[in-house]
Amino acid sequence: MSKVLLPTRMGLGMGISSSARRYFVDRFYDSYSEEFSRAKSILDVGGTRDKKRGQFDISKHSQNVMVLNIDDGKGADIVCNASSMPIADATYDIIICAEVLEHVESPEKVLSEISRVCAEGGYIYLTAPFLFPVHADPYDFRRFTSACWQKMIADAGLEVVKIQPQGNFYTVLADMLRMWVYKKVKNKLLRFGLYVVLRPFITWSIKAADSHVDEFTVSFTSGYGVVARKPLNVG
Repeated sequence: MSKVLLPTRMGLGMGISSSARRYFVDRFYDSYSEEFSRAKSILDVGGTRDKKRGQFDISKHSQNVMVLNIDDGKGADIVCNASSMPIADATYDIIICAEVLEHVESPEKVLSEISRVCAEGGYIYLTAPFLFPVHADPYDFRRFTSACWQKMIADAGLEVVKIQPQGNFYTVLADMLRMWVYKKVKNKLLRFGLYVVLRPFITWSIKAADSHVDEFTVSFTSGYGVVARKPLNVG
């Protein structure tokens, strides 16, 4: 069972600032905790050792994690641009890249580098938003559809294992309403009062995302969780 709390199970102050998007990202990575704990080497592309966002922390599942970030203020082990990594080929068994690719100018180059430094038979775990507000970190360049993921992964010489929509129409709607209340309602009492009213719908929308999977509802997903594999060289 996932240890990730629903945003509506948190206190009011934390819950109102926590998106369903982040919940799905945390739950996605948490679901692969056993794989992470067994890996001999993990690269966290765009990660940070301090002030992590969300509930999932890869360091709680493995001590064999190297963090790569372009910002030397993130406690990274490797400080570089992810499109040109000073890392030998086929170094890491597992690579994770969480909510990063929308912030890079050329995600195709980053995926190509990720593929290069991933060991044969290794796995890559990726997430990026789709229907989610533009957010600077410091830039926000792109959104990815399922078809886009398929092509980018294939072009990087990887195999698709899973492309999983994270949330649906109802979740996106609930998150938009929550964000409006959080960002636009200035009166504190009114803000929290409206959030309390919204909480049952937010809870239902997140749970409904696992059962309402028709073509219409999933076309409004908050983003995708992607698993790819570096194929074995059978030549």
